[in-house]
Amino acid sequence: MIEFNTAALSNIYSSYFPMFFPRTMRRIEEIQKTNNKFVHYTSSQVAISIISQKKVWMRNALVMNDFNEISHGIKCVRSALETDSGKYLREIIDRIYPNLSSYTVNLLFEKLDTIRAETYLTCISEHNDDEKNGRLSMWRAYAPKNGVALVLNNEVFLRPSDALKA
Repeated sequence: MIEFNTAALSNIYSSYFPMFFPRTMRRIEEIQKTNNKFVHYTSSQVAISIISQKKVWMRNALVMNDFNEISHGIKCVRSALETDSGKYLREIIDRIYPNLSSYTVNLLFEKLDTIRAETYLTCISEHNDDEKNGRLSMWRAYAPKNGVALVLNNEVFLRPSDALKA
């Protein structure tokens, strides 16, 4: 088994995040420039519970209406690893830290059942100023009666933060 230096891995993560997640970085920059908000659509009863208890419940991904996204994501990772670019990426990762790519891939696929069973989500939507009344599709799906859209502080999602204690 490989032993890792936590500080070194943290540095690798922060240094290479833009390389591995370029679309995420572009979206973060766009949201920061436009000052779009994040909202959580829910019922008024649940909104009162969230505000009074200062807690948001998360739901197991296997029982959500889009649970297949986890399986789709895993298929995408498997396919990407088989490509020439995927093989090249593994070579680069192994140059940074020997055997890290194999260790990580093996660990990922060994833990798939656990990942599937223990993935919890809460739904958050992006809201821009043009949508004065929110998104109709979200109202219909998540808050059909007595609906509320809780506007969230974007900072805890867009910048490194320990505000969520995660």
